[in-house]
Amino acid sequence: MRFRRSSFFIVAVILTAWAQADAEENHRRTWRDFHDQVRDDLRTGSLLDQLAALERFAAQDYGEASEFLIDWLEKSSTPDATRPKAAEVLGRHRNLEGRKALATIVRRDPAANRHLLAAYFTGKPDDLPEIAAGLVNAEREPDPATLAIAIDALAGTGIADETTVARLAAFTAPGRHHLIRTASARALGWLPDRQSLPVLIRHLGDPLLVEEARDSLLRLTGQDFWTDAEAWRKWWESGETALAPLDEDAFEAKRLELLDRLGDGLGGDLSAMFYGRKVRGQNLLFLLDVSDSMKIGGRMDRLRHELAVMIRDLAPECRFGLVLFPHDAFPTGRIREADRPYKVQALQFVSLIQPRGFTPMGTAIKFAFEEIVPEENVDALYLLSDGEPTDYPRERVRELIREYNEAHGVAIHTIWLGGSGNDFLRAVAEENEGLYWEAP
Repeated sequence: MRFRRSSFFIVAVILTAWAQADAEENHRRTWRDFHDQVRDDLRTGSLLDQLAALERFAAQDYGEASEFLIDWLEKSSTPDATRPKAAEVLGRHRNLEGRKALATIVRRDPAANRHLLAAYFTGKPDDLPEIAAGLVNAEREPDPATLAIAIDALAGTGIADETTVARLAAFTAPGRHHLIRTASARALGWLPDRQSLPVLIRHLGDPLLVEEARDSLLRLTGQDFWTDAEAWRKWWESGETALAPLDEDAFEAKRLELLDRLGDGLGGDLSAMFYGRKVRGQNLLFLLDVSDSMKIGGRMDRLRHELAVMIRDLAPECRFGLVLFPHDAFPTGRIREADRPYKVQALQFVSLIQPRGFTPMGTAIKFAFEEIVPEENVDALYLLSDGEPTDYPRERVRELIREYNEAHGVAIHTIWLGGSGNDFLRAVAEENEGLYWEAP
């Protein structure tokens, strides 16, 4: 009897091993077939082909596919514009082999590759709070995009000690990178701590952080002062300032009610308009098409008028600059504080703009991201045009923008002046956290 049981056990072990070997061979075969299908698109396809090929990896949730994506994100030759998509798809994988490989790399050096870090955090691992807090409190600060990923992940846990909250509050200070400032102001709303309140109240007058501060104060307190900084200050000074955090459903219901009743609250000194929309952001760059076609239908006259009104109304806390294409930049290709002397100079410059030449949009994008965006901490870019790019195909311009903006996180808003809609400019806005609209 004992011999028979031993025989059954040995047979079961052998059958299990055969089944595992068969499954592994099936995975290898599936992987080879799939890799053959997407290889050419990944190597030589356009950006859209590459992104579509990477999206197909979502259905290939096994070790070989995960390891390919990890390798794709680690290679220096990988196109930067594809990295966010690869990280997003890798983050959806749940196979044990891939998660283990990803964990090993991230734990070794969390700040080494922000895309692998983002993919790892998507799986909500047990050590997420420890890794994220470690990056936030690191003596040697990670790059802004990596730190913003860690801040957002930490906020999602709802847990942080006083030291970490104080660090996040300090990160909201003017002069810090806009990705770090906005992520920190959002995070303070998810991490209940009374010391955050005066910091957030102060930022209700900050053109970059007003929306994050408004929403975080509501989430922490349930109070409906919205963007009324004076009302918030009186409430704070009253001493009756106990936290009363709202859960997500209550917060969203209250937020929608206040939006309906009071609007977004961005009036007063923060209400400069450009082609019918409120200007959002603090460090602003305007890329403006002044090609010959702007002569049509009074478009150039309208542009000069819109710029003049916007410049006059910009809050002094804002900084702005103008880049024209065909290329011309005022002044010296930089952005400056919106004080009276600078506004006077800018208004004089705007009054002299005349239409000329073609539409070298790609060249303007290159200049903006190579010469201005990194140096000036630009957080919002307004791209206005009435025509197609003449220096590069439109898809190449999209690729350029994605490649450049991948590390900078600039909100790119696009305005179309050429009639019945423009899918290209709409896509640029959608891919870069911006708004698209058509000027009447």
